Amino acid sequence: MSNETPGYQPPVAPPPPVYNAPVQKPVRRVGVFTMGASLIGAGALTIYAIINPGLDIYQIIRYTPAILILLGIEILVYAIFQKNSHLQYDFLSMFVCFILIVFSLSLAGIPTIFKNWGPNREYTEKRLQNEVYDLCYDKLSAVEKISDVDIHINLERPELEKDMTYRQLTGEDLVNINVTLYNEYPSTEAFTAACRKLLNELTSTRVPFDGVAFTTNGKIRYDLHLEGRYQLAMTAKELEPLVDVTSNEQENASSEVSSASASSNTVSNTSSTTSTTSSTPPTSSTASLAA
Repeated sequence: MSNETPGYQPPVAPPPPVYNAPVQKPVRRVGVFTMGASLIGAGALTIYAIINPGLDIYQIIRYTPAILILLGIEILVYAIFQKNSHLQYDFLSMFVCFILIVFSLSLAGIPTIFKNWGPNREYTEKRLQNEVYDLCYDKLSAVEKISDVDIHINLERPELEKDMTYRQLTGEDLVNINVTLYNEYPSTEAFTAACRKLLNELTSTRVPFDGVAFTTNGKIRYDLHLEGRYQLAMTAKELEPLVDVTSNEQENASSEVSSASASSNTVSNTSSTTSTTSSTPPTSSTASLAA
């Protein structure tokens, strides 16, 4: 049949098949909002800490887990209101957020750390030691003859009060005192009676002493070391068993005997070495005789 035949229609190619491509859900990166909010908060906190040095940075660091709450809220919001979106956790943003927050808080806390744990703490401890020394020496000297007073203060508190004095010392601070007495005491009973009087004077200062030590440097040495409120409240009779008694003359005699024995040993060793050397003929003389 010819193509020009009336009513002829050329064959039509079938339409190409239509493939429905899968619908791509929009990707929502979880963590970006939390990182942005955290950076803003950390930056504002750092600026405020610089402007206000008295900011208690430790109290703020305690609330840093609130970042996890903010991240959880962000995840829930996307899960509820963005159901047609594919959630992807931005771990890089979270890690960078964590590093920047730690750095910002550390930068803001450096002034506070330097103030409470730097040279200022050592200076404050020495200043308080001098204050307590003057106070105790005046009070104790009015009762007994005092040769020396040694004060040691260690501030255990995490934060120092501004221009604090010895009256602000509390039980959490470590305060020790060593008192050297000048008097000679004929007996342990006389020594503990004097120590009890001195303890009463120390109690009147209202300084929270943790340890008190009394020592004498006479012919007979008495040592009394007390720790804790129960021992500090003992009577003179109760303190007697705690006293260590040492005779300085015996110590000096024993030290002289030991030094004398050491000297005699040295002399004997030297003489034995000399005798050994003299008994051995010289090598040069022997060689000349042989020649």
